[in-house]
Amino acid sequence: MAEPITVRLSEDVAVQLRSLATFDRVTLAEEIREAIILLLQARQNDPSYRERVQAAFEEARRQLQALDGTQAIVGALGDPFAGTPSTQPRIAPPPAPPIAAPAHAIARPGPVRIGRASRT
Repeated sequence: MAEPITVRLSEDVAVQLRSLATFDRVTLAEEIREAIILLLQARQNDPSYRERVQAAFEEARRQLQALDGTQAIVGALGDPFAGTPSTQPRIAPPPAPPIAAPAHAIARPGPVRIGRASRT
């Protein structure tokens, strides 16, 4: 599912972006999508970016290990650069809170009569 995102651009950048879209004969939205895809691809292929991500991951791992009783969490994280999922079992999410019963499921006393009583 697509997620709408709002981005505020300076007037100068917006004019340049509209010009690109016009010359490329695509919509402004399509030009923005292509730019984002190109940025993501560039980051994935940038060794220094991968090093920064790995350093942040290792720091998070060290912080979690410093906390008492978090070995299961650290094991569940696995290594994002190993290419294989962690062999440790994942930690189960907490149970969902109970929900209220729908109105039609609530028990009601006997039949209810509406209207005038019959005269005999």
